[in-house]
Amino acid sequence: MKTILLDASLASDLTWDLTDVKGDQLLWELKFDFVFDQAAFNAYILAIDQFAKIWEQFKDRSRGVVLYRGSLDILKKIDADEVEAATVFGELLHRLASFLPDDAMPYCFFDHSSFGKARTAQLLSKARFCHLHLSLEEHTSSNGILLPSDEACTPEILAQLEQLMEKVGPHRMIPETRLNEMWDGLDTIYVIEETVSTQGERHLKGFLAAGGEKFGAEGFEPPTLCSQSRCASQTALCSERGK
Repeated sequence: MKTILLDASLASDLTWDLTDVKGDQLLWELKFDFVFDQAAFNAYILAIDQFAKIWEQFKDRSRGVVLYRGSLDILKKIDADEVEAATVFGELLHRLASFLPDDAMPYCFFDHSSFGKARTAQLLSKARFCHLHLSLEEHTSSNGILLPSDEACTPEILAQLEQLMEKVGPHRMIPETRLNEMWDGLDTIYVIEETVSTQGERHLKGFLAAGGEKFGAEGFEPPTLCSQSRCASQTALCSERGK
């Protein structure tokens, strides 16, 4: 797959050279400079409108559009605490994505973060980036970790969460509020019990009733599930979601 970079910054005249656009599968990347004000946003929309004409020409061999690639430390450019800044940036990216052609899949790639693993997981929660793909490959691990709400993510809880991430190994991070939407393919969910809200308890009961397993953060042993039990679990999950 070939990535085609297009300068969409405020300094660009939006005249892009497409002579080198070759390959069976293309990934487009719009390079915004992300000035956080309304005038800049309006200019970015103009860039997307111009790109939409190009998309129509190449969409049959295009994978999608990258709206941001870089460090999560971009949040430090926003005059807010890091959690609010992540929400602001997520909303901005979603607004930009809404102007893309309907069949253009939006991507956002974060290649570095100085916030630590647990805080990074919190900031990149799918509750904030729900319609953006954060990697080219879908995460398919059958293990999930329940991501506490922002209110519950104290420094002590984040320390526990980081330890849990190390213990579990490959996993999917599932926001508490979206468990019932994201449990397809999960066999097991790991939770920090004291952070679970009443709503979260209801979602967990649904997951368990559908054949999933739950483990607390302390003293667990990762389960070994046979392929037959996993298939049974997935059948139960699918039937539960169909109700």
